[in-house]
Amino acid sequence: MDDPPKKISSHDKRPSEHAEIVLQTEDLTKCFDTFTAVDHLSIEMYRGDVYGLLGPNGSGKTTTIRMLLGLIHPTSGQVTVLRHSINDRRQRYQALWHVGAIVEEPVFYPFLTGRENLRGVATFACMPDNVTTNERIEEVLELVDLATYARLAYHKYSLGMKQRLALAATLLHYPQVIILDEPTNGLDPAGVVEVRELITHLAQQGISILLSSHQLHEIQQICSRVAIIKRGKLLVQGSVQDLLSEKQCITMSFPDPATLERAELILHTQPQEGTLWMRNARTIEVEPDANWIPPGGKVLELETTMEQAAIVNAFLGARGIYAAEIRRRNTSLEQYFLELTGLPPHVTPSSSQSS
Repeated sequence: MDDPPKKISSHDKRPSEHAEIVLQTEDLTKCFDTFTAVDHLSIEMYRGDVYGLLGPNGSGKTTTIRMLLGLIHPTSGQVTVLRHSINDRRQRYQALWHVGAIVEEPVFYPFLTGRENLRGVATFACMPDNVTTNERIEEVLELVDLATYARLAYHKYSLGMKQRLALAATLLHYPQVIILDEPTNGLDPAGVVEVRELITHLAQQGISILLSSHQLHEIQQICSRVAIIKRGKLLVQGSVQDLLSEKQCITMSFPDPATLERAELILHTQPQEGTLWMRNARTIEVEPDANWIPPGGKVLELETTMEQAAIVNAFLGARGIYAAEIRRRNTSLEQYFLELTGLPPHVTPSSSQSS
């Protein structure tokens, strides 16, 4: 068995030029009769990544995860974990030994304690019944902050504690890659925070974690990199920071709705030559945390940098229109996702149960 992965800095958000690839797919494809669920998907996970696999319902997320775990065979393409191919029967055991996963709701014996349940998991995993295994059980209980509750019956655990016990079970054999399908689904806010902090801590130990989730706000907080797929095809892959920095916006509020309408009309009809620093002017609802809510409750959004805001303001001022307030508007992962996938604003990627 390989040594546990080395710790990495929590600030290592982007892979370096020589970053280690721990999981990779190359042209991964899965067809069911005439339907292509996953279409030539190529993604890469690096050491210490918290990697979000995102997509609308039916995009192929769960099919992809099942192929990553060797539960279904691809029609074509490759899955490699730490240089071991899951497609090759001779290498599959070595590949999957490095992987832990929670792909459905975890199930434990309700009247056994947390420690007793982990001993059962260790037995099922063919880990020897010895001092080393018992020490490892105590280590993972400590790691997921359940040592205090190790003697408590599982049925008395909160939802967050149950999810942490499931993570403890995946950690018993020192996996270097963990795959989690909707890890915070059904948890209350406190449970979500517990699991988020644990995932961050595991990543700092050098464990790479792949998350499939529809909670984009949570993904933005926790993931270093994401892949967005639609109809089985990869739309984009990269660091969250880099993807969101591609689109920079400002918002402008005005003293009355009529002035806002005039400003939007001018920006839509102004000559394009030499004015590429402002694009896609549109009226949007004011943000709830805005310092000032203008009459009508709407602001003008413009794709440009905050550095160019003075130019925009001067452009409008020369035409007798003056903004009451200009603010930077940071694009959220949810906004980026909706625009990229073409989904309406009220739709978010749903649970991957049928994807």
